[in-house]
Amino acid sequence: MTYSDSAWRRGSWLSLLIGLLSFAASAQTSSSLTFRTLTAAQGLSENSVYGIVQDRQGFLWFGTQDGLSRYDGVEFRVFRNDPQHAGSLSSNFILSLAEDKQGQLWVGTGGADSAAITP
Repeated sequence: MTYSDSAWRRGSWLSLLIGLLSFAASAQTSSSLTFRTLTAAQGLSENSVYGIVQDRQGFLWFGTQDGLSRYDGVEFRVFRNDPQHAGSLSSNFILSLAEDKQGQLWVGTGGADSAAITP
């Protein structure tokens, strides 16, 4: 049994249509993403980032060699070690970040310490 020329054309058009629809759907999805470069010029504590986490409230937290930076979508707030304040970070070198089930932010520092922060 041979495959007729008209059936082959229908199959080709159908394949082309499915391919175009798939491409259009993927292009629409990717165009809804927005990327921004955030650097020290925008308020990040330092350009080299060692840890990133997004908390339940939507804040982005960045761990750097020069402190912990919280980004709210508009501006940064930087948290650093303050020897005069017992509740401050034990070190400015932030190596890792994680949020637990209770919503506390855990910060791992270069001084081999970890601390829980409630955002």
